[in-house]
Amino acid sequence: MTVTLRMIDISQIDFDKDDFCHRSRLHDEGLCNSIQRQGIIVPPLFIKNGDRFILLSGFKRMYCLRRLKKREVSGLVISREDKNPQELFLLALESNRNSLLSDFDKGIALEKGRKIFSFNDTLLRSQVAPLLGLPPSLKVVEEYMRIHSLIHPLKVLIEEEHISFKGACVLAHCSREEQTLLYKQVLPRCFFSASELKIVCDVLNNILKRDSLSLTTLLKRHTIQKILRQKNSSPRQRGALLIQYLKEVQGPSCTAMRKNFTRMKKRLKFTKNIQLKEPVNFEEDFSTLAIQFSSENELHAALTCIHNNSKTLKTAFDVDKKLTFL
Repeated sequence: MTVTLRMIDISQIDFDKDDFCHRSRLHDEGLCNSIQRQGIIVPPLFIKNGDRFILLSGFKRMYCLRRLKKREVSGLVISREDKNPQELFLLALESNRNSLLSDFDKGIALEKGRKIFSFNDTLLRSQVAPLLGLPPSLKVVEEYMRIHSLIHPLKVLIEEEHISFKGACVLAHCSREEQTLLYKQVLPRCFFSASELKIVCDVLNNILKRDSLSLTTLLKRHTIQKILRQKNSSPRQRGALLIQYLKEVQGPSCTAMRKNFTRMKKRLKFTKNIQLKEPVNFEEDFSTLAIQFSSENELHAALTCIHNNSKTLKTAFDVDKKLTFL
């Protein structure tokens, strides 16, 4: 591959050709200030296109230069004949490997890899994902591509860390109409962890399917509006109240099972590092025990504690007659 360092007139750069850009935000005040003080340290990467240049890597740097009204830039230029489009895309990702990419940046890169550069699932997983710092998993690839499809206001909340990445994955399963309603009416007033947000979306979906309702109609219910309008409660408290109400609306049987679960759980004499998790919507046919330990001795003590409670587990939670420990 032939690479040449040369001065490039910024007017010769085709900024409208941004196939290789995978940044959700180009503006970076700190970077602009740094470039204004000491210039660009790492030259952007270009490909020659006739007498014009296409930017391959360095979109944030070039954004700052244009904002500072610079006329020239020292850039690295490679011959287009040396690489096919897929190889150029991988080269663009490789040159940004040490940059801090947001979850949306990664989603944009994966989306462009598939739609513009025709990477199949195997290549996205094995070649593109590792360059983005992601595990070579198709499930992970799909999750990152899915959040790229969220409505813009939700993307802002996620970038500002009001919603976690896992929460974003949950919201990405909602329609754009549902995303808009949740953004406008619920999320500004309530705080949910990622797991709580999943519960909210799951329960809402169950209620809407069962009662053939629209999300708009459901959110207009007096009790929900009363919860959302509470002025003396914190966002976390309003979120907890909304979850409680939605679970009750979902069905009396579910509420009864939850009360029974809580009553039976109190009969267990577990140490603090052992938790019996409540089944989501009580639809699973199994129960989950979570153990926190930092040594083999702690694990052994926890397993012994569970074994000592095996009789209660068998009678109260209808588990198998034999408990097997690994």
